[in-house]
Amino acid sequence: MKNKIEVSCCLCGEKHIGEYEIPEGWGFRYNGDAAIEDAFCPAHKIIEQWCDAVCPCCVGGWMNCSFWRSFAYNKWEFTQKDLDIIKSGYCPRRTNGTMAVQRTESGIHISHPDLSDRAPRETGVALVNAILEYWNKYHPQDKKHDATR
Repeated sequence: MKNKIEVSCCLCGEKHIGEYEIPEGWGFRYNGDAAIEDAFCPAHKIIEQWCDAVCPCCVGGWMNCSFWRSFAYNKWEFTQKDLDIIKSGYCPRRTNGTMAVQRTESGIHISHPDLSDRAPRETGVALVNAILEYWNKYHPQDKKHDATR
């Protein structure tokens, strides 16, 4: 049985819809369609490098992320200093990150994330630009953040 999978860029909303097959013997509670809302489209793919360097073990995902909540839900909580920190390869809202717990077939594994490397500057600049584009797209009445570029 073919099911729909919808992949959405978390910064611009661009969507890609595809199909996948449910493995034999598997079932779904609902209709079997799936949505991934924390992907990066080709235009924003570079930002994945920033997230890979900065986000491990912080929170469970964008919905729990105070960084994301600093601009995504009808409120702006970034200062110019925050945007400069993002550009430099760090997260101004990092909250956790002392260990990662992973359950595998051989048991539970605890590891410590290596956060000693900062994200490349070009990825932070791309993220700040995407945040500003996101804000201006979803909050066109509030253009006060154009000057922070």
